[in-house]
Amino acid sequence: MLIGFIIINLIGCNKDKSETDSTSEGGAGNQPKHGLNKSSDATESPFDSMKPDDPEANQIALIEFEQVSHDFGKIKDGDIVKHTFKFKNVGTKNQLVITNVIADCGCTTPDWTREPIQPQKTGQITVQFNSSGKKGRVNKAVTVEANTEKPRYRLNFRAEVQ
Repeated sequence: MLIGFIIINLIGCNKDKSETDSTSEGGAGNQPKHGLNKSSDATESPFDSMKPDDPEANQIALIEFEQVSHDFGKIKDGDIVKHTFKFKNVGTKNQLVITNVIADCGCTTPDWTREPIQPQKTGQITVQFNSSGKKGRVNKAVTVEANTEKPRYRLNFRAEVQ
């Protein structure tokens, strides 16, 4: 008796499953498990309706530096020197955001424009180098991180510490 009950339930479960499987191929009234309706156009994504009307709205910011390297020339041991690297958001749509500027070592301190840079506007990154204990030819860099296609840029400077 118990075995008969189990067999009837198994057959009933398999029948329900097979009916569901046959309608999951796109049968009438079927909803996919994720809750999104299937589109009749296979190339259309369910997220297409969330795309902005303006195709250029997804463009990333574009940055252009006036220069990417600087030579302080000859300086004395212990001098603290500064240089400002200027840049421009050459894009037409999105704000440029410098998210971080990382120095190679503790002898270099960066400071930068922190607010978003509107298209066609400028900003700057100032590096301060403390030459104390750095005798001879010195090459240093800072890494700039931004919301651009290439997310990192290196700005270099050098000095001859005497």
